[in-house]
Amino acid sequence: MEIKQIKIGQTLTANNVFLAPMAGYTDYAFRKICLSLGAGMAFTELTSAKGIIYDSKNTKVLLKKSDSGVTGAQLFGSEPDVVKQACLSEWLAPYDIIDINMGCPVPKVYKNGEGSALLKDVLKAESVVKAAVSSGKTITVKIRIGLSENSPFVTEEFAKMAEASGAKLLTVHGRTRERYYSGDIHFEEIFKAKNAVNIPVIANGGIFTTADADEIISKTGADGVMLARGAIADPYLFSKLIGKTVDLPLETLINNQLDFMLEDFSDRFVTVNIRKFFVYYFKGKRNMKELCKLLYTAQNTDEVREILHKNLHICSDI
Repeated sequence: MEIKQIKIGQTLTANNVFLAPMAGYTDYAFRKICLSLGAGMAFTELTSAKGIIYDSKNTKVLLKKSDSGVTGAQLFGSEPDVVKQACLSEWLAPYDIIDINMGCPVPKVYKNGEGSALLKDVLKAESVVKAAVSSGKTITVKIRIGLSENSPFVTEEFAKMAEASGAKLLTVHGRTRERYYSGDIHFEEIFKAKNAVNIPVIANGGIFTTADADEIISKTGADGVMLARGAIADPYLFSKLIGKTVDLPLETLINNQLDFMLEDFSDRFVTVNIRKFFVYYFKGKRNMKELCKLLYTAQNTDEVREILHKNLHICSDI
């Protein structure tokens, strides 16, 4: 794929390979890692607009901003006034770019009429985007192509709505809500979105390798890609895609991630929370199960570091 900068409102990104917002994963620490590896832009975890205006402590920690690279905050909400208030809050003051989520498929979000539920009502979705835009922030929108394989796809309609409502960039996950994170990508739907609007369109879904990125760009004409689970499985994919040489061994990457997490969380929380990354980092490698078992026995971050240092060599490529 061609690497190029993307203009989003008044912001110019370093390149067109972005980190997707992922609940439970794209915290401050992981975003900082990915930005250091070459991500052109990173998004916060999915953040509740209501949580912001009600001063939720759990929400506040999601919005810690890296001091380097371009980061956008992602909001979910279905009430225009609430979304606008959140955009204007002091918690989002550090963020120039705010993404409106219209793709989250999880039941607790969907049942509240938020996330991908907005795909059922383009007029309601339009009111949310316009309210966010009226805050003066640079607004982007992330959508899926529809609710199910058996219902009409709404990609083109929502792309046009987002642009007409003032959004400066659109990301399209090429799956329906019912597919969650599996199944084939509907390249033709992302292609339709790209050809329906003049704002940049970013392709998302199923990108785990440089070949995947090349394929989705060639088949959709999108302006860039957004990495999700592919970034967790291989954070180095950013540097591979942009042709950046990095000297960051995996052991150092994990130690850095631990350090960044410890800025905000207790040692015990970090010790347990980092475990979910190990399954991704070591997947497909020899002795992966043995190494993970050892790491899961660690009682503190010092033990995590020690186990890694002594045993990471057993986990080689197959």
